[in-house]
Amino acid sequence: MAMTRSMQLVILMGLDIMTRGSALVECQSWCESDYNAGKNVGRHCAPGDMAFLCGGCSFCPTSSPTPSPAGECQSWCEADFNGGNNKGRHCAPGNMAFLCGGCSFCGTANPTPAPSAPPTTSNPTPEPSPNPPPSTTSNPTRSPTGQCYDWCEPDYRGGNNPGRHCAPGNMAPSCGGCPFCGPTPSPTPGRTVKVMSYNTEYRGYFDGRIRKFGDKISEVDAGIVGVQECQDPEALASASGYTQVPDLRGNYIFYNPSKVSLVSGSRGWMDIPRDNYARRTITWAKFMIGSKENGTEMLFFNTHLPHNHNQASSRNTHARIARSLIRKREELGAVNMPTVALGDMNPFASNGASEGSFESTLINAGWHKSYQARGNPGFVGLDKIFATSHWISSNGADRGTGGSDHPAIAVYVNLVG
Repeated sequence: MAMTRSMQLVILMGLDIMTRGSALVECQSWCESDYNAGKNVGRHCAPGDMAFLCGGCSFCPTSSPTPSPAGECQSWCEADFNGGNNKGRHCAPGNMAFLCGGCSFCGTANPTPAPSAPPTTSNPTPEPSPNPPPSTTSNPTRSPTGQCYDWCEPDYRGGNNPGRHCAPGNMAPSCGGCPFCGPTPSPTPGRTVKVMSYNTEYRGYFDGRIRKFGDKISEVDAGIVGVQECQDPEALASASGYTQVPDLRGNYIFYNPSKVSLVSGSRGWMDIPRDNYARRTITWAKFMIGSKENGTEMLFFNTHLPHNHNQASSRNTHARIARSLIRKREELGAVNMPTVALGDMNPFASNGASEGSFESTLINAGWHKSYQARGNPGFVGLDKIFATSHWISSNGADRGTGGSDHPAIAVYVNLVG
């Protein structure tokens, strides 16, 4: 569905409308049939993540429900909160809410949302980092690796949160632009690859949008691309000019042979717990970056995590899938190999999980989050890219939707050392 200017304005205003307690006014033509068909259960009406498109439909309650706490809940948040650190910053409107705002200690009171990002242009600025409320004492210094809020340096100098302020640490969106983090790494030929995740809305394969999807992949010009909801991989390869990794199922992988080489016999896929919408899989392949003689092999995973039903009814399903991915990496003999995992992570499906989330499980295993979709246009926060400690991630960005309902996201990963 094309994104009109009026829709963009509605999206940008949506969060503000919710905080004023007003009803959302959008009701796209496809919402009611999607709702009546039992699809996207719990997401059409506020506080669901499709409310900016369907929240004004007649099937949604007229009174505004209490929205869920903003943000995620990183594994370290509760200990940091209970230890008395960073007082007043973990929960919205605090500037760490995008990391901890989803934790139980933040409660369910209406938070003040962070301002939405402006629509992505054809020339996006490097690393549009998450957008916490601005400091009341100073303006943050922007950097391709994040911002630099006034609390970052005393927190760093005080020895708090070691290893997390600067990229690839998970506080880099707030502190990665500070002087103590040093310069942003520049892409290095033979040691750097741009990776891309793109949910190409399944309806687009039946209503003529596949050319737009292909154009978007070509425009972003990544070395390796993982797509989700693809219904015709051969047609998408043709539309994009990219080469398809053969013999995969569900979440297809494409690559540019001028940037990377597919390692022969390295491709594979496995089932993960399905939901009511689709069979779910993780796919993978190994690639060589740099020359075949002196290059480095890397492992690339692509997935689309399930919603909370069918085999995936447990909130702990995502954490268990992450552990399966880690085991698969070991089985592939790649425990010490630079690795990237990306996809549509549907993180809401693990809210409140006792075993953590897909993200927290990878973080606890030594990975870092390279980039997370900002959305608007496209869904907010569903699409993510993770990388092992072999990489430094930089210049992540939403790259427009190409007519999909998700933004295409991309980031450079640069080998350390």
